[in-house]
Amino acid sequence: MPNRARSRAAAVARQFVLGYLVVDRMDALLSRGEGCPACHAQREAEQVASARLARGLAAPEALAAFERSAWLCLRHLRPILATVGNEVSGRLLRAHARRLAELSESMREYALKLDAARRSLLTEEEMSAYRRTLVMLVGEKYLFRTDPEE
Repeated sequence: MPNRARSRAAAVARQFVLGYLVVDRMDALLSRGEGCPACHAQREAEQVASARLARGLAAPEALAAFERSAWLCLRHLRPILATVGNEVSGRLLRAHARRLAELSESMREYALKLDAARRSLLTEEEMSAYRRTLVMLVGEKYLFRTDPEE
């Protein structure tokens, strides 16, 4: 990862760790229907799962394994950040910032190679970077779909 992207990712992580401003901003971005019974049931299930994950991340070996292999979309990262301590939230934010920086680099490479002369150089990682970035930002594609067609 280029030094510029690494330092930007670290700066973003530091900014978020300094307070829970990120939690408030995420709430504003991710608000859902308050009167909907399905949304209410979904929120309750997500709260239980978030609490379970947050308890699990308290163990250093579990947190290290999570950092190496997993990530959460922003919608599900928010409740975890609100319940874990500063050290865990800092590590999670740094891991997510690294992943976003890696995705950004893959998307940059995709854009550079997209012209006809370089198209054959595209890797699978670069071709799927846009989708992985969207999933990381907003969750899986069909999670919030209400219309039957695509």
